[in-house]
Amino acid sequence: MVPNHNFYAQNTVGTIINAPTSSDGYTLFEFMGDTSVYLIDNCGRIVHQWDSEFTAGTSVYMLEDGSIMRAGRTPTSFFNVGGQGGVIEKIDWDGNIEWQYFYSDSLKSLHHDIAVMPNGNVLAIAFELKSKEESITAGRDSLMIIENKLWPEKIIELQPFGLNEAILKWEWHMWDHLIQGFDNTKENFGDVEAHPELFNLNYTADSIADWAHANSIAYNSDLDQIALSLNSFDEFIIIDHSTTTQEAASHIGGEQGKGGDILYRYGNPITYGHGDSTDQVNFSQHHVDWIADGLTDAGKIMFYNNGKGRPEGDYSSVDIITPLINIDGDYVIESDTTFGPDGPEWQYLAPVLTDLFSPIISGAQRLENGNTLICEGKNGRIFEIDALTEEVVWEYYSPLTNGGILSQGDSVSGNRNIFRAIKYLPTYPAFIGKDLSPGMPLELNPNIQECLDASSIEVEEEKFNIYPIPAADLLNIIPSTDLSKELIEIRDLKGKIVFQKKFSKLLDISLLEQGVYILKVGPISRKLIKN
Repeated sequence: MVPNHNFYAQNTVGTIINAPTSSDGYTLFEFMGDTSVYLIDNCGRIVHQWDSEFTAGTSVYMLEDGSIMRAGRTPTSFFNVGGQGGVIEKIDWDGNIEWQYFYSDSLKSLHHDIAVMPNGNVLAIAFELKSKEESITAGRDSLMIIENKLWPEKIIELQPFGLNEAILKWEWHMWDHLIQGFDNTKENFGDVEAHPELFNLNYTADSIADWAHANSIAYNSDLDQIALSLNSFDEFIIIDHSTTTQEAASHIGGEQGKGGDILYRYGNPITYGHGDSTDQVNFSQHHVDWIADGLTDAGKIMFYNNGKGRPEGDYSSVDIITPLINIDGDYVIESDTTFGPDGPEWQYLAPVLTDLFSPIISGAQRLENGNTLICEGKNGRIFEIDALTEEVVWEYYSPLTNGGILSQGDSVSGNRNIFRAIKYLPTYPAFIGKDLSPGMPLELNPNIQECLDASSIEVEEEKFNIYPIPAADLLNIIPSTDLSKELIEIRDLKGKIVFQKKFSKLLDISLLEQGVYILKVGPISRKLIKN
C-alpha cells in the first residue's frame, strides 16, 4: 500500500509533501515582487509561464481559453500603498497582450483584486480621492484626517474593448452610503446603530488615508451579488449588483430593493455600532468568496481569516460561514442586533495554532475532491489539506524571494509574498490542446525524483478511478485490474455503511444525500463527493 503521505525531509523549498490523496492539477501563483506568473504541477515543475512588464498588483486568474487576467502594479506617487495596482491585463497562452487597461491617476487607482464575470466583464476595486474639506463636509472628524485626504473604495465594472479600452458598465461608491453621528451640522448625520446598511464615516482602525483597505472582490452570478472584503474594518460586506449605476448610488432599487446599501456584513459588529470586542470574529481577513456549485459546501462563504490582533494571540484560520437568510432571500439580523452567524461552522486550524499565520495577503480554495488549498502568503507557502483528516497532503514553499531564487537546501528567508494561489484540474478547459509538458522546478538545484517516483507508484497501485468528481446520480468506476470479485462499499464520515453491492462499473448513487463519503472496493478506498 502507498503510505498516507510522502514527506521529502531534505527539501526546504519547492514540493515538500505530495500524498496520493492530494488533488491532481496545476497551481497558479506569482511572487508579488515578480513580473512572471507560474503554473506548476504537484512536483513543483513549471508547466507554463506568463511574463509581464509589471509586478503583481496583486491577483491573477486563468480563463477557460488559456489566457490569464491579471492585476499589475504601475508606478504612482498618489496611491502608493500595499496592494496598489493600476493596470489590468489579459495575456494569452502564448504570452501576447490581448487587452491592457490602465486606471490610475491623481484621483483614482486600481488595487488588490479583480473578478472576471461570466459575460467577460471585469469587476475591479479602486481607491478614489476625497480631500480633507470633502471629508469634513461629509461628517468625518477632522482629527481623523491626518494625511489631509481620504481614500474610500469604489467598484467599477469594465467591458473590455479593443486592445486598451473599456466601457464602464456599472459602478458603486462607498461614499454614497455613509452615516455619521459625530456632527449634526454636517452631511450624513444620523444614528449609526440604527443604520447597519451604511458605513460609519468615523469608524477606523487608524487615521491613514487608506480607510477601509478592500483586499478582495468576488461575484456570485446566481445571486447577482458582490462580496467585498474590507481589511481595516475586519469584516466583509455583500452588496447588490442587480442595480443600475444610478440605483447603486441610492438606497432603493435592485432585486433586494436597497440600492447600493450593504445587504450583509460579517466579522466585526463594532463597525456599525453593535456589540463589543468579544463579538469580533474576523481579523484582517482576505479572499472572501462563495464556494462554487458542485463542490463540498457549495454556496457557503469561505475566507482566510488572517488572525492579526486576535485577543488570544496571532494565528490564522480558514473559515466557512452561511449567512442567515429568510424565506424571501433577505439577509437577516439576529436578536442581538448583529448579522449572524456568531462564528464559523467549519474552521481549519493548524495543530499548533501559530504554525499557520500570515498577517497579510493569503487565501483558500475548496477543491473538486473536497480538499482545501491554502495559501499562507507571507511565508510563500501553499498547501492542501485532506477533506476527512485535515492532514497536509500537499505542501509547497516558493523559492522566489526579493533577494533572488533559493536553492534546494537553503534556509527559507527573505520576502516571499504570494497574494493568492489557485489550483486547476487537468480537465479545466484552458488546457485542451495545450502543451503541458513539465519543465524544471523554480528552485535551483532541485530534488524531485522522490516526488516523481511516488507519483508513479500512486498510479500503479490505484487499482481504479472514479468519475465524475463530484457525482450527482451515476458514478463510473474504471478499474485498472480485475475487480469483478470484489465488494463495493460506501460509508459516510461516521463510518456507517450507506451503500453495498457486488462490483459494478456503474453505480446509481442518486439516493445518497449530498456530502463526502468513502468508497471502498476490496482493500482500496477513494473519497467520493456526492452533489
